[in-house]
Amino acid sequence: MGLATKPFWLDGGYDVESVEACPYHPDHKWWEFRLGDVIYAQHLRDPNERMVICKACYVPRCGHVTEPNPCVRPRHHIGPHEFRRPA
Repeated sequence: MGLATKPFWLDGGYDVESVEACPYHPDHKWWEFRLGDVIYAQHLRDPNERMVICKACYVPRCGHVTEPNPCVRPRHHIGPHEFRRPA
């Protein structure tokens, strides 16, 4: 797998207009990955750290990858958390 060719945001430095223009918004298609697989290891504290971003607009998902029922909204969203309803 090659390194990321498009920019994406690791700390909420994204703009709302880009997120809302995403073809999947508001139901983003989340992708979990190991940071060391897409970013040069020398730029990371822990290349094994995992992250979840939208496949189309690259906005990070709220919460942490280890949460059993994470919020499905973009990171640093305004308003209450939104969780998937149990099946």
